[in-house]
Amino acid sequence: MIKNYDIDFRLAQLSDSRLLFNWFNSKNELRFKLNSTKFVQYLKHKFWLKKKIKSSSCSIWIIEKKGKAVGQVRVEKEKKSINTDIFVDKNYRNFGVGNKALIFAIKKSKEKWNKKNITVYISKYNYGSIKLFKSVGFKLKKLERSFFIFHLQN
Repeated sequence: MIKNYDIDFRLAQLSDSRLLFNWFNSKNELRFKLNSTKFVQYLKHKFWLKKKIKSSSCSIWIIEKKGKAVGQVRVEKEKKSINTDIFVDKNYRNFGVGNKALIFAIKKSKEKWNKKNITVYISKYNYGSIKLFKSVGFKLKKLERSFFIFHLQN
């Protein structure tokens, strides 16, 4: 477990599959997804998580506050950049948890994959995520029909 101020990070395990599944499939979150706007079946999600956990090109951390899981942050190396994804439980938003988690994930991805650029795809209606990523230095790279592509140059 890695400590960062008042939140902790631990690598996700297969035993976290139900927790991550519930977060992913929450009605509020599905509306901001770009690739999966419909409910995902549990076994499909568990298979996906198992594959990601085993992959050397992906890291998923569970964000904890006082021992309680409050979110997740994922970084995944692709050909030209690193993609990132973050979720913070609605009860813990606007308290700096997402900001600290994103800074942590950026630092870890730099350590693991040297100086690759980091990219994030955000629904143009997900104002909270747009604000979060801009606050740590991401710049708008491109506007697509329904989403923005933000980029952090390392």
